[in-house]
Amino acid sequence: MKKIFPNCEGERISRSRRSGLRRAISVLAPILSIALEWLARAQTNVSIELREALDDTNLVWSTSEPVAWGRQLAETHDGTDAAEGGPLRAGIVAVMTRLSTSVVGPGRLSFWWKLEDAECFQLSLQVGTDPLATIGPWNSGATNWEAQTVAIPAGAQELKWVFQTFCGCDSPSGRAWLDEVKYTPAPALAIPNQKGDSLTIEVTGRAGIGVQAEFSTDLVSWAPLPLAQLTLEDGRGVLQVPKPDSNAFYRVVTVP
Repeated sequence: MKKIFPNCEGERISRSRRSGLRRAISVLAPILSIALEWLARAQTNVSIELREALDDTNLVWSTSEPVAWGRQLAETHDGTDAAEGGPLRAGIVAVMTRLSTSVVGPGRLSFWWKLEDAECFQLSLQVGTDPLATIGPWNSGATNWEAQTVAIPAGAQELKWVFQTFCGCDSPSGRAWLDEVKYTPAPALAIPNQKGDSLTIEVTGRAGIGVQAEFSTDLVSWAPLPLAQLTLEDGRGVLQVPKPDSNAFYRVVTVP
């Protein structure tokens, strides 16, 4: 009977390969760790710079390639700094770059934006997949700084400013700018006391905002309650208002 001996040479090769793999992992692991740490720091720095450029310290920002948004000082609305998207290269249709943040609605969002070339480029604000505001394309030349204020629906919402190309070959490159972004959550109210002819309305919201109490008997037409404005100095306030003659609904809205 013929004896079958193990393939010693093959076993030595296999052990050599495993040993080489372990050495490679031991060398590459620290490099990978440093690269991941550098990437995390870079992303954090970008978010901090965008937060400074866009002026709302309560928002956390992210941006996408191929040409990320960044802070710059040359083109601004507030005279200090703003975020710039681009330049996007001409001649490639539908190239885009995004600037994103997340909020919890309902609330009110305001900002200023501008396009270098409103004929070949578009800048839009999307909540999820729904566009809420757009400038460009097919308008002539550059735009001036434009103010926008939009209502944000209830729930967790992703806000995306999308800058993209629309023209083909021989088109100029273009840039977009965004400045003075401010998100104000809708204030919340509670009515802990309805004694006698008056109501006690407790309001909570962002510190420093002004609020006005309103009432309605049909949820369609709303009227302000007399002497029912205040500023939430520390994020909380109390309104004492007269009770309407009939059953009513109440709300608070922000005021300048």
